[in-house]
Amino acid sequence: MPSDITKSNQEIYDIESLQKTNGIISDKKLYSSQSQDYFVDDTSSHGSNDDIVIETKLGFINRLAAKLNTETKGIEPVTEEEQNDSSLLNAASMWFSANMVLAAYSIGGLGPMVFNLNFGTSVLVIVFFNILGLIPVAFFSLFGSEFGLRQMVLSRYLIGNVTARIFALINVIACVGWGIVNTVASSQLFNLLGENTGHRCPLWAGCIIIIGATVMVTFFGYRIIHTYEKYSWIPNFAVFLVIIARLKMSGNFTSGEWTSGPTTAGNVLSFGSSVFGFAAGAASAMGAVNNPTWNQYYQTNSMGGLTYAILVPDSLHGFGEFCCVILALSTVANNVPNMYTIALSAQAMWEPFSRIPRVLWTLAGNGAALGISIAAVYYFDAFMEYFMDSIGYYLAIYISIALSEHFIYRKNSYSNYNVADWNDNSKLPIGIAGTAALIVAAFGVALGMCQSYWVGEISRLIGEYGGDIGFELGASWAFITYNIIRPFEIKYFGR
Repeated sequence: MPSDITKSNQEIYDIESLQKTNGIISDKKLYSSQSQDYFVDDTSSHGSNDDIVIETKLGFINRLAAKLNTETKGIEPVTEEEQNDSSLLNAASMWFSANMVLAAYSIGGLGPMVFNLNFGTSVLVIVFFNILGLIPVAFFSLFGSEFGLRQMVLSRYLIGNVTARIFALINVIACVGWGIVNTVASSQLFNLLGENTGHRCPLWAGCIIIIGATVMVTFFGYRIIHTYEKYSWIPNFAVFLVIIARLKMSGNFTSGEWTSGPTTAGNVLSFGSSVFGFAAGAASAMGAVNNPTWNQYYQTNSMGGLTYAILVPDSLHGFGEFCCVILALSTVANNVPNMYTIALSAQAMWEPFSRIPRVLWTLAGNGAALGISIAAVYYFDAFMEYFMDSIGYYLAIYISIALSEHFIYRKNSYSNYNVADWNDNSKLPIGIAGTAALIVAAFGVALGMCQSYWVGEISRLIGEYGGDIGFELGASWAFITYNIIRPFEIKYFGR
């Protein structure tokens, strides 16, 4: 192998020499990144499409990770040779499993329990706001297959270099935060098991079970994650079918009365902001509305308690507890994408962070989620819910800025992106317009949000209880600000 090749963080070098060994010609390519250097043999004597990776100059952690077949590649572009999973089933099952979980089920229950909406209205809100949230996610996923760039790295082109790093930090906080909220919900469900025997699972132990299982899956990277997510939805789906059957048999479910007017409109907007990406659970919550015992379980242990009430007491007993275990463990499928993303977002924040192996970032993220969730499950689980509801508004701001850049300034053309610039600060957009849009949009969110701890001046004008239009104001104010400043940024800085 040539040893005098100059390494670069941005380039991929083709070694044009052909080695003939035992009659086999081998084309080799050298990939260089901030965290590792390695050769990939594109052909093998076995005729397999799987790359044979010979790793060199790796740190101790990366060498150990490589021996364990964990994923060590950082935020550098994924090459065409590495884009070898074309399965639509893998992609579909990944997100199907991540949303067929207790967390999504709990969000759906907010419609009847918190916002006083009937079942029909709740379902309409869930469907509409999910479509609204899923379209941009699906759209930006196309960029990955075209450029091989991670979303937080692609963001450097879409919202500016500085702004992308701010959003990477926000994304790390969001991933840890949702991991905490999800873990606490499952821990509360675990805690109810064995209620009649007196041998209940401690809340802290439930947190350890969920985070421990998450570590086991995320530690090994892309392949193991997709294998897990490909099948984990099946038992979860079966449990939800059992819940539906029990709702029907209990007679506690009614669709509720249809209402209208400004108060209902405000509740619809507030519920919609909560389900911007989640859907399920509204039918179970309607059962809690009609059954005082179920409602008491809900008030004590939220949707975990309601699920236990539906499946265990005066219901399926032991089998119901088994179903609760399955549903509590479903949280792992939702935590996995969060913890996988933490490492990439952390590396995208600052160049020195990219030298820290991904496995350490994943372990650090899970460790933070575990430590905080154990405290939160006893003392401030409600605060974590409020905090995550607030931090979620950044999604609308991000989408607004990114779509503006792509369609207006890059003319909806992939040819206007140069992948080689992904880590060149002198060629990437600076982020003046993006950062300004983020700051202005934050004021719009504050004026438009309607949470139990804060009702903005504009949102309180909608109905009796206010209506949450933080997403709408944040997105629109970001769009206006960005498109006022961005032309000047291009004119004076040329990028």
